[in-house]
Amino acid sequence: MESDRSDSSGPITQRVYSLGAAAAAGATDTRGKHRIQAELKRIEQEARFLEVSFLCLYCFVIIFWAH
Repeated sequence: MESDRSDSSGPITQRVYSLGAAAAAGATDTRGKHRIQAELKRIEQEARFLEVSFLCLYCFVIIFWAH
């Protein structure tokens, strides 16, 4: 079934929104600055991995259809 939301709601998006919502609300995060920075770094690494994976898949499709 399709969702009424136009944005993606994957795990990366959900984590970014949850971190942003906590900061916007002025909520105190008991995890501390280093844990938040570590979470942000993991999100960035996962985004880079997905970008590279997508590019590899795209190249494969182009090569496959060319032959």
